[in-house]
Amino acid sequence: MLQSLQNTVSEPSGTKSAIRQALMSPAGLRVVWVVVEAEEDVAVYEKFMQPDSTVVKTFEGETGRMSYANVELIVSEIKQEEPRAHIMGIRDADYTRYEDGYEAPANIFLTDRRDLEMMLLEAESVKQSLRTWAPAYDEAFTKCIPVCRHFGYLRIYNEVADLSVNFHDNLRPNKYWDFKQQAVKVSWAQDSTDKFVELSAGRCTAQDVKAFITTHKLKDENLYDICRGHDLLKLLSLTLVDVQTYSVDALMAKMTEAYSMDDFKTTKLYSSIKTWQTTEGTPVIRYVF
Repeated sequence: MLQSLQNTVSEPSGTKSAIRQALMSPAGLRVVWVVVEAEEDVAVYEKFMQPDSTVVKTFEGETGRMSYANVELIVSEIKQEEPRAHIMGIRDADYTRYEDGYEAPANIFLTDRRDLEMMLLEAESVKQSLRTWAPAYDEAFTKCIPVCRHFGYLRIYNEVADLSVNFHDNLRPNKYWDFKQQAVKVSWAQDSTDKFVELSAGRCTAQDVKAFITTHKLKDENLYDICRGHDLLKLLSLTLVDVQTYSVDALMAKMTEAYSMDDFKTTKLYSSIKTWQTTEGTPVIRYVF
């Protein structure tokens, strides 16, 4: 029956309508629905969930776009429409820690670090696996951090000041990579800041950026809260030079494989889900003997 329900939520009609349909049956009401942002999240979290009673799915709407907002929306709307539904969402924390008064919505749980990738990269088992697979990992990782921290600062400023700068299309660390030198361009920090100021359409200056970083003491913050995982993996792949072997997908696959239940148990996310499953009265976390 669970396999049938998993097939149902894969239909093109979208995750929300498929879950609604499944909830019309007693079996669907017994299932725990875990909605996440992307397929990478499914690969990681599915390992830790009860296989016989839990379905982990990304939100697939009419546009096909995935985001934390979609996760929050589907969980809220499904719960309102069918209070008996066992549904929760897991989303990246992003930069919510820097938003005044932020509180996660009901039934929504956040990663301990900036995002899933950074939460995985912090685990010692993942670090050791990457070191064994890519001997130059530690050196490459160290080189990437200053760049990814800077871009993290810019993203935090963008969020807090509500500047609406579009990073995805215009401002990414790999755009400042010098393929001849196999390193970031010498002027990457100034160039990226100038680009950010330009994209803000006059709403900030380079001095404003510097002042924000200083005032909020961002240089003292943990790198796993500042750096964006997608940025770091792209830059890490380039820094390791052999991009075919150490592609972003290959890095993520290795991280996912290495991240264990023991690692997951050390997180606040795990504790929050454990508490939630007790309240719901239904198993979510996989039993480990």
